[in-house]
Amino acid sequence: MTVHEEKYLEYCAACAVGALDGGDLHEFEDHREAGCTICNAEIALHTEAAALIPLGLQQIHVSGDLKERIMFSAMLAEVARAEIRAQEEKLEEEERLGTEALQAEPGKKVKGRSSWLIVGMILTVIIVFTVIWIYVRSVQSAADDSRERLSAQQSGVEKLVEELENKDAVLKIFASRRLQIFYLASMEMNSQAYGKIFWDAEGRGTVLQVANLPGSPEDMEYELWIFRDQKPESGGLFTVEEKREKKNFFRVQNLDLLDQKSIKGIVVTLEPKGGSEQPTGKIYLFGKVGQDLTK
Repeated sequence: MTVHEEKYLEYCAACAVGALDGGDLHEFEDHREAGCTICNAEIALHTEAAALIPLGLQQIHVSGDLKERIMFSAMLAEVARAEIRAQEEKLEEEERLGTEALQAEPGKKVKGRSSWLIVGMILTVIIVFTVIWIYVRSVQSAADDSRERLSAQQSGVEKLVEELENKDAVLKIFASRRLQIFYLASMEMNSQAYGKIFWDAEGRGTVLQVANLPGSPEDMEYELWIFRDQKPESGGLFTVEEKREKKNFFRVQNLDLLDQKSIKGIVVTLEPKGGSEQPTGKIYLFGKVGQDLTK
């Protein structure tokens, strides 16, 4: 049984937290193996105290993104360590074989360990940078997907705002004491498409309602036309989406229907995106002031 010394008490605390190494560690392990009850009791006490330290620390909530980066760094470090260990084992094996060959053939030269170590380090660096490149590409791809989703959400919000504004304008016009309605009918037989123009003669606000029109292609828009003395005037553009209900209300800007005697007709055509100076596309709806052509 070895003699217990005061320095071993300091070794107990360091050993309990894994801070003892080198010759001191080997000496202390030999001392404990000799059966020192004092040191073994101190080790047990310090180990129990060290286990309670994390409970007294403030708990930190790690975000999912930070946790993912930490796990990736740990995985990357493990890959690098495994590669280095594999290269060292390979070098040791080649060195052993080279030593045996040298002993068998004294005149034969054996490639040095340093050159193989350099090759191993280069391969490790290549692997590390490859893994980092793959990770960066995945992060960039995730960022691109997030931007696309955000853009789609913003577009959806803008459409909702526009719909709310349209509905608000419709309600205001419907509440007018001098509301006038102009009817539009389909130009095709057996078609269920129709339209209505709600005009507030008092506030001069106008809303167009269309129903059952075919969805407008991406490069085309419907355009409302007012014919005065055979001259067409554009009343605005609108689109109809196939995926949504084919009954839509659209606000019409700067549409003057006060002088109704000069209005010879109202039509809706399908024009190139951005509109035309005069009707060029197919006529889908047609109406006359004072006539209900939908009956």
